[in-house]
Amino acid sequence: MKKPLLEISDLTKQFGGVIAVNKVNFDVYPNEIVAVIGPNGAGKTTLFNMITSIIQASQGDIRFNGKSITTKKTYQVAKMGITRTFQNLQIFNDMTVVENVMVGYHIRTKSGFFAGGFGFSNARKDNQTAYAKATEALELVGLKERKDELAKNLPYGLQRLVEIARSIVMEPSLVLLDEPMAGLNQSESIELVRIILRLRKRGYSFLFVEHDMEMVMGIADRLIVVENGVKIAEGTPAEIQQNPVVIAAYLGEEVLVNA
Repeated sequence: MKKPLLEISDLTKQFGGVIAVNKVNFDVYPNEIVAVIGPNGAGKTTLFNMITSIIQASQGDIRFNGKSITTKKTYQVAKMGITRTFQNLQIFNDMTVVENVMVGYHIRTKSGFFAGGFGFSNARKDNQTAYAKATEALELVGLKERKDELAKNLPYGLQRLVEIARSIVMEPSLVLLDEPMAGLNQSESIELVRIILRLRKRGYSFLFVEHDMEMVMGIADRLIVVENGVKIAEGTPAEIQQNPVVIAAYLGEEVLVNA
């Protein structure tokens, strides 16, 4: 039996008197695609922020490959093999596409991404490696031919793919996608699904937040449903579609659990 890649145990985040995430538990296994769904304000992004150490958990434990990462720094989590994208595009408009992706590789280098401008030999080697890795990542998302264009000149949907490329340039084990379909049209969403499935075949695992239920049901192996910071259900897409508690959360029906 496979061991979990990511283990979330009693994860809690409290902001003053408000509990944004309350004792959430779930696992993600290698080569799995797991979706976190729930109404707006359910705590989904807060959950992602704790996993990637952008904010620290108030309680609970996060384990990755069997090791606790709960108190790690963001860059340490990334080095260990967890990367992410964000709800809002994080693109450097006046940098080229390939330079945007190279930024995601800089924590693997000894000299730092911007040190190459001083001409040091180690920095030049690091930049050459970062450029090669970034080009490979762009090829995986279908943007290799546009690597030298300014990122701001790409359509919004392709800028989303630049973010995906930057998230995989370090060849992480787990990629967190925060609403990857936001702002995409139907054809762009379909293409992104194809890319995620192609990357899964290469060994990547994904944990993502998304409101596009058609996309979620078509791509996820399992779903984690949260409401008001609490996990209310977990299961396959088919199981979640029939879950009365989930139906109540989305449709506002009153359901007696274990009645």
